Amino acid sequence: MNFCLCGCGVEVKNKFVKGHHIRLHNPMHDRETVEKVTAKLLGRPLTESHRKNIGDSQRGKSKPKFTQEHCDNLSKAKKGVPNPKITNSWRIGRPLSDMHRKNISLGQLRSRDLRVEIAKELWKDPDYASKTSKAIKDGLATPQAKINKSIASKNNWRNPEYAEKVIRGTLLGCLDLPNIPELIVGNILYENNYLGYLYSGDGLILVGYKNPDYIDINNKKIIEIYGDYWHKNEDPDKRIDYFKRFGYDCLVIWEHEIYDDLEKVVDRIKEFNDK
Repeated sequence: MNFCLCGCGVEVKNKFVKGHHIRLHNPMHDRETVEKVTAKLLGRPLTESHRKNIGDSQRGKSKPKFTQEHCDNLSKAKKGVPNPKITNSWRIGRPLSDMHRKNISLGQLRSRDLRVEIAKELWKDPDYASKTSKAIKDGLATPQAKINKSIASKNNWRNPEYAEKVIRGTLLGCLDLPNIPELIVGNILYENNYLGYLYSGDGLILVGYKNPDYIDINNKKIIEIYGDYWHKNEDPDKRIDYFKRFGYDCLVIWEHEIYDDLEKVVDRIKEFNDK
């Protein structure tokens, strides 16, 4: 069992209780003597030599004596020149532990949550909200900003992975697929034993950048159902020519044709598949 060396009698793991030391807690002095010494020191003016010693000590701590090499390295660091002796090579390729990854993730989440909370508080100020909204609108409305946005969008769509991701995401967001005309065409295909067709209007299959409604991959045939509202300004021949570039024959059926004359639609589907 260890006790504080100052003589206070408190049990400790190390030598002293935090804040205790021999000068103030000397076992040779009782509490009254310590209080007298302390009172005598309080408010006591410092001598000139004492002030000089304190000043020299503080100056030595605030202005350490650097070697010329150290000064040169500091100057290069300020100019952006990397120090060859200081590298992160030991970190490259080093696997992170599960605990390390968890700590990084938690740190990022806390940082994000903190930024969100700060932003919410800032947006409660009407002046800040008004000025920020105006700055954003003015910045996006400039001709150069529109040009930059157009160029960035075109560059993104040149990337097949980006285009496929956006198209699939858009189609998967349509929760009402297949619609009624598509279901009617699907029943016609099933009743006439055209079982090679697969419904792909939900983004399951893309041909180029287009998503067909029904596709028979083995026979290279596609059936598209055009809604009268959504496709009213489109030319079906362009869609037919597009799929032809990939080796597919395409039949386009309009929504009004299904409701006006279903038997004619059935005949067109049979003729398309039997040729």
